[in-house]
Amino acid sequence: SLDEDFNMVLYNDNGQVRLGLALKFKEEVANPNEIIAPLESSLPQGFAALLYPADTSLPAAVTFGTGTYNNFPVRYANVAPEKMYSFDYILQNKLFYIGNSKEVARKTFEAGVK
Repeated sequence: SLDEDFNMVLYNDNGQVRLGLALKFKEEVANPNEIIAPLESSLPQGFAALLYPADTSLPAAVTFGTGTYNNFPVRYANVAPEKMYSFDYILQNKLFYIGNSKEVARKTFEAGVK
């Protein structure tokens, strides 16, 4: 359901390099929320190889909380608190912004909406 093209953001978050991805859904996807909702608890595992170091142990399923950033809903889950890793995402229309920390998710979103 995702296009093959994506943008990557590297961000220095208090001395640690954090990674964000900006992806977009294919045109035929009418409502990205309907696709994400049933998969949400396993999203961190699905993106683990891209977002987290190999020695980071992630739970198989996580529970997400909801916040806001610039009036957009943000979904987040702390996936490796001991290493200060989370999985944060923002859906805006057919754009999907994710990050392995709150700050990089925000920076990825800001870069994408310019």
